Amino acid sequence: MAVARRAQDLLQKRERDVRGDRGVLVGDIYVGTFAMALALWSPPLFGGIAIVAVIAVVTRAQRSFRH
Repeated sequence: MAVARRAQDLLQKRERDVRGDRGVLVGDIYVGTFAMALALWSPPLFGGIAIVAVIAVVTRAQRSFRH
C-alpha cells in the first residue's frame, strides 16, 4: 500500500513539474520562517550564555578577580 502511495505522489510531482507549476508551498514558508527566526536569535542567546559562563568560571578561579 505504501509503495503505491509513494508512486502516486511521485507521479503527481512529476505532473506538476511538467506543467511548470512551481509555486511556493505553505510548508516551505513555515520552515523558512522558522529557520530564519532560529538563525537570528540563537547566536546572541548562546553567545550571552557562554559569556556569563566564562565570567562565572573566571570569578571562581581567580581570587583577585572577585574584589
